[in-house]
This record gives sequence, C-alpha cells and structure tokens, in this order.
Amino acid sequence: MALATLDVIQSEDPPAAALRLGSHALTRLCDLATRASIIRDIRTAGLLIGIEIISPRPNSNNPRHNLPYSLT
Repeated sequence: MALATLDVIQSEDPPAAALRLGSHALTRLCDLATRASIIRDIRTAGLLIGIEIISPRPNSNNPRHNLPYSLT
C-alpha cells in the first residue's frame, strides 16, 4: 500500500499540480477582483488561497456590510 502511494506521488507530482492549479485560481480570482469592489487583496501559495474582503460601506450600520468581522 505504501509503495503504491509513493508511485502515485511520483507519477502525478502533486506539488507541481498544486502550483499549476493555484496559478489558474489566482488568475480567475484577480479577474473577479476587478469586478468586485469588496476584494482588496488575494494571496496564494499553491492551492492555499487568502482573500482579503473589505466592507463596501465602512460606516454603514447594516451588520451585513461589516464583512471582515462576520467572516472571522
């Protein structure tokens, strides 16, 4: 079983696949960020993705507009 796992890791190269997919995700997310004013920043490391979301109206009394606080 362990040797089969190592064979899959060697043949499919998961780290390279994660970098490739992460790059594709970053491209798509950056495109989305140009259309969504609440996205301030996008950071990636392979498929580990962080998106900084800001409030569309910082002084709004509507709790739904306090996105950074509701997502934590």
